[in-house]
Amino acid sequence: MPTLEQFITALETSAPGGKQGIGLVVGGGAAEKQVTQVVENAGHKTVTLALTEDTETGIASALVTLATAATRGDWLIISLEMPFLDPALYNALRNVSDYGYLDFSLRPVTRYTGIIRPHPDFRVVVVTTQEILNGLNHPRFLDLCGPIVRFE
Repeated sequence: MPTLEQFITALETSAPGGKQGIGLVVGGGAAEKQVTQVVENAGHKTVTLALTEDTETGIASALVTLATAATRGDWLIISLEMPFLDPALYNALRNVSDYGYLDFSLRPVTRYTGIIRPHPDFRVVVVTTQEILNGLNHPRFLDLCGPIVRFE
């Protein structure tokens, strides 16, 4: 089983945009803090996005956070704390994973419209638990992810 440092190195050396640029840490709350610390220790700027029951009504804000991190080249740490991922956010992550861009053509978000190519340093790390993954409303979510590490 890879260590957290090996997981971060795998993301660092991956091509931006594409499955290898989205990583998954299965472990929960304590893992989020450790992931953030390891990423920052490696010299990357992080932005954290917590997806909780309250996020359903604030999906526009979550998309702005994603787009801002993508354009600045930050590492976005997504704490998935519920088994629901808004379809707009799932589709945005799918576009990054499958095609290497964000598309806000149909759903403009504040200052972001049209197609956005992420900065080469942009990466996404999703931190969640096995229970949430088991009940997630997008059964093909794992197809979006490159490196995966279980953190107990």
